[in-house]
Amino acid sequence: MHKQKSEKVLIIHNNDFPSLETVCSEEPPSQEDNYLSGISARAGVKIVAHHIQNTLKNAGFGDVQIYPVTTLEEVHSITKTPHYDVIFNLCESLDSDPQMEIEIIKILENGSCKFTGNKTKPLANCLDKFRCSTLLRSVGVTVPDCFYIKNEQELDSLANPFQTHDKYIVKPNAEDGSTGIDFSSVVTSLTQLHAKVGELLKSTKAGVIVQEYIEGREINLSVLDISKNLFGFTEIDFSNLNTEKPRILNYASKWCADTDEFHTTPSIITSLQNKYKKKILESAKRACEVLEINSYARLDYRVSNQGIPYIIDVNPNCDLDPTSGFSKAFGFRNISYDKIITNIVKKAHTPQKIPLSENVSPFVFPSIASTSLNYEYTTN
Repeated sequence: MHKQKSEKVLIIHNNDFPSLETVCSEEPPSQEDNYLSGISARAGVKIVAHHIQNTLKNAGFGDVQIYPVTTLEEVHSITKTPHYDVIFNLCESLDSDPQMEIEIIKILENGSCKFTGNKTKPLANCLDKFRCSTLLRSVGVTVPDCFYIKNEQELDSLANPFQTHDKYIVKPNAEDGSTGIDFSSVVTSLTQLHAKVGELLKSTKAGVIVQEYIEGREINLSVLDISKNLFGFTEIDFSNLNTEKPRILNYASKWCADTDEFHTTPSIITSLQNKYKKKILESAKRACEVLEINSYARLDYRVSNQGIPYIIDVNPNCDLDPTSGFSKAFGFRNISYDKIITNIVKKAHTPQKIPLSENVSPFVFPSIASTSLNYEYTTN
């Protein structure tokens, strides 16, 4: 039996955002700065940390503390002086750099106490969206067609992809939380594509992914352990969204409560037929295997009008707020928030003392011809 009361838990989260008072003040960061930099998304982790702290205390854990992390040196220090049994890791970046999410895990893997969340490989596989799509396609998982643009030189040499598909969605290749995504991310012309890619290249070092836009329903599969039936479905309800807008979840939908899209794109219990749920679960099992998912995650799908489920994103470090889609998915199955959080702690990983030189590189982009969709996918 899991001895909760004997375990001490340290919750760590990134501390690379203005205070919540600043984010919510009368003079918050500009809308453009917010959606491109993900300020609100990063600030939200502080609230999540306190929810988890209260949940674990109520569940009987004796000592539960929160440590806002600013540098990698602080993570090293925590692991060198282990006063805790489990580190509950909520770090998604350091100094606004999502690559640091992986560097933190490398340190925890070589530390002296257990830690929650996914390990280095699944984070590296998923944070690079193009790499993720490449790996999924290599094992037969259905994903939208996509291509990667690293810099303006590749953008300038781009052939016309609209000869292949009528509509695309443009995203930063290495961000989560829909950072960098707004309604103009859905493009239907070469002019729109150049404008959006050019805008994002100015704010990201990790390039841009241009993904075939799939018309259809958006289904989210939240996973604790598929093999033990610990998963849940939600669907994004676009019925109240302005009909002139693309049916997508953008940054404002998730993080900006003063916008229409925040209130008109809720996560709801899905009425998706069981035959499609079965297809999604089969796809998800293969995806988790090839991406080496070994903890909680959320897999985002578009089910096309022809009934084909496409994985459009995989988040191995998803939002754990009690009101998030992840938590709602389990709530719809009568699995409470405290059970979600205690399950994550129970499945905490034991450090493996992996030499840092053997860990995967966070960003290893396949070498492709960005001017065409007709290329061979390769894995690294």
